[in-house]
Amino acid sequence: MQSLSFTLIYEADFLECSYGYRTGRNPLQAVRELTEALHRGQFEFLVEADIKGYFEHIQHDWLLRMLALRINDGALLGLIRKWLRAGILEEDGRIEQPESGTPQGGSVSPVLANVYLHYVLDLWFERRMRKQYQGQSRLFRFADDFVCCFDYRHEAEAFERALPERRSKFGLELATDKTRRIRFGPWGGRHNGRFDFLGFEFSWGRGRRGQPTVQRRTSRKKLRGGGGSVHRMDKSRAAPLAGRVDGNAHRQVHRPLELLRHRRQLQEPEPLLLRDQPHPVQVAQSAQPTAELHVEGVQSATQALQGATATSGGSGLGDQVALPAREKHRTRQSGQPVRCRLPTGVCVSESS
Repeated sequence: MQSLSFTLIYEADFLECSYGYRTGRNPLQAVRELTEALHRGQFEFLVEADIKGYFEHIQHDWLLRMLALRINDGALLGLIRKWLRAGILEEDGRIEQPESGTPQGGSVSPVLANVYLHYVLDLWFERRMRKQYQGQSRLFRFADDFVCCFDYRHEAEAFERALPERRSKFGLELATDKTRRIRFGPWGGRHNGRFDFLGFEFSWGRGRRGQPTVQRRTSRKKLRGGGGSVHRMDKSRAAPLAGRVDGNAHRQVHRPLELLRHRRQLQEPEPLLLRDQPHPVQVAQSAQPTAELHVEGVQSATQALQGATATSGGSGLGDQVALPAREKHRTRQSGQPVRCRLPTGVCVSESS
């Protein structure tokens, strides 16, 4: 509830250059607007800076004086004073009374930190420093990470010299490895530098038509940091995890392939049909136990059947031995013996 109250009070006071911990604003919005401002070619030089241990070095006296400029409720200010100086229980049982900084994880800490930099940096840059510059200048800030853009080199150098003194007055210290001045303009060419802001690396490049354009990519420090944390994993924990993941992946990927391969093995391959070769189905039927006799082998049997028919008065199997006309025609053309299966189980062939 207190966080919402402070947000409603100071939302009307915060400037357009502030993007952190505000309703309706986010880091991507700051990145897009910075990219658009640089792409339009309004600036040639840039100062990037970061505050070292910002949340731990906020001075309580200065913060309470800043809040008193906007809040006239003594009870509320006294509650904030007690909340800032609340003891911290250490692991060894000691209770430490903080002299500076805001409690980490508190709901009001982001709002108070934003209020502190609102007076320390935003108002100082907009109302004092920009009035001294002849060219254009602009500030982009998200929490304790900020970038200042300038038209002229001497104005960027003047701001870089005045920044440490302003920070030390309010108990803050700049991170030397993240604070520098670079050339960054559309016509800088090989003199242009690179800088990181909110996890993105900004640089100048060429577009599809060869025109200068601002390019951004994931910061290299972020990529190296993420890869290093993976390599520093304990091997005793990483090996079982990798085996479990690999086993699941093997079952998920290779199991359907094994089922498909098993189904293909169950299905008999389609036989190849060659010229002048019998079909496999015919070969299988010929292997069944049927009474098939060749012409030369059944001549004696035919004569015996005819004799038996004559003896029995002309009624018998001899009347049904004639071959069909189609089979006769086929036999005369091919010159090969013809096989036909009769209902009685006796097959008689006739050659031309």
